[in-house]
Amino acid sequence: NFFLSKQNGISVFDSAQLISIIKDINDFTTFGHLISYSGFIPNAKNYNKKLHKLLQKLSYKLIKYNPQYQFIYDINVQKYSEKYPKYTEEHINNMAKRIVVKKFLKNLYFSWNQINKEEF
Repeated sequence: NFFLSKQNGISVFDSAQLISIIKDINDFTTFGHLISYSGFIPNAKNYNKKLHKLLQKLSYKLIKYNPQYQFIYDINVQKYSEKYPKYTEEHINNMAKRIVVKKFLKNLYFSWNQINKEEF
């Protein structure tokens, strides 16, 4: 049940930072609220900049060390390259990383909620 400890590329320090910024997953009634709080929605205005920056850093580690997220990244780079041929490589990479972060947060959200349900 320890989702973060099973993620290749995420250190104990990274996990501690993530938990300390999010604090209580129950503050987010839906996954969408967590995504909004992290700043990974278009035109996000009020979001936690520390969480956003940490998740950007983690996206590199997840893509490099975790085959599941590497696969998601590669698929989305290919999809966006075909869909938006005029976009720069950097832009396409950033779009694909955003999808990786969203998938990671979704997995984190539902794992964390599952742990909370098991406690009660």
